[in-house]
Amino acid sequence: MSALDLCRLAGIVFLAVTLVVTGDTCGKLLTQSGVDPFIVAWTRFLIAALVLWPLARMQ
Repeated sequence: MSALDLCRLAGIVFLAVTLVVTGDTCGKLLTQSGVDPFIVAWTRFLIAALVLWPLARMQ
């Protein structure tokens, strides 16, 4: 594995962790403001599915 591959991997991991934390924070803020947790959970699932759809079709 080359140095470029390791840097790319580190960037992907950083992005993934950042998106998870951002999603958790948004979900917490939404539920605190009165949005139903069921709606928040399904919205997070839908957004993740839409973001990952193009990546899943790459191969």
